[in-house]
Amino acid sequence: MQKGHSVRLVKNQDSAPTLTISPPDTTVSTGDAVQFTCTIYLSEGGTIDATIAANWSLSPGKAGMINQTGHFIAGGNSGIETVTATYKGYSVTVSVTVQSTLETGTMTGTDGTVYQTVKIGDQWWTAENLKETQYCNGDPILEETDDSTWAGLLTGARCAYDNDMHNESDTYGYLYNWYAVIDSRSIAPPGWHVPTDEDWKKMTMTLGMSRSDADNLSYRGNNEGSQLAGDAQKWVDGILDNNDAFGQSGFAALPGGYRSNISGHFDNLCVRTSFWASEEESANYAWSRYLYFDYSRVGRFSSHKNFGFSVRLVKD
Repeated sequence: MQKGHSVRLVKNQDSAPTLTISPPDTTVSTGDAVQFTCTIYLSEGGTIDATIAANWSLSPGKAGMINQTGHFIAGGNSGIETVTATYKGYSVTVSVTVQSTLETGTMTGTDGTVYQTVKIGDQWWTAENLKETQYCNGDPILEETDDSTWAGLLTGARCAYDNDMHNESDTYGYLYNWYAVIDSRSIAPPGWHVPTDEDWKKMTMTLGMSRSDADNLSYRGNNEGSQLAGDAQKWVDGILDNNDAFGQSGFAALPGGYRSNISGHFDNLCVRTSFWASEEESANYAWSRYLYFDYSRVGRFSSHKNFGFSVRLVKD
């Protein structure tokens, strides 16, 4: 007598869904915006719009920024960016070629370092932080690593953030006290100078700040700070890098932190950058500019001369 057996079925394993990004590979110019969408094509038919659910990323992130809704903004630098959408472990990429519309050039420092420059209005600015190790007459700029000695200096000095040369040579340049900025031997090569307070005002007014805001203290203006910043991957995510104007000036300010005037300690890498102006505000204080990750505006402050700040130059 033959016996019958019960039968169970198991569902075939679903084949991997197909992800696409639209538009496909594209070319844009400084300030252009592109809204990318991510669509999932299911193996059993049908589609899912995963634009909001997907995780969006950008690499290397030097020529633009993208938010988590797939909204891309082209910055001031030229370059090719890879846009990636990831959904439940599956990824798809497209490329964006950014063509800068900015006027750019180069400047050679006293010790031979070649810096990128950018024209903002009728001013030429260095688009990188200074890495100068000597004054124009060939004298070395003191490199001070001791915290307490730094805090008590009354003469020019420089340092790398955390005294780590990798921060200096590859990315953020040196931090200088104000005495190095105004030393008569000059930190700037012929034809260039450390910007005055008025130079900074003029530049930010070119970017849209009003004269009354430019003359005020603290964080002022609208989105000028976002315009001046660059390389969103270096900044802690915040209001600064999420503004649509991020990076559009080509100034490419990076969050190089600062060195304390009191303790000589380092702080705020990836959070803030500060730049010197060449004019003092009082016996112990001088004018400076700040960019902070959670403001789209530019800060104007009077800062103690023993702070270690980044330095940019403007052409005579």
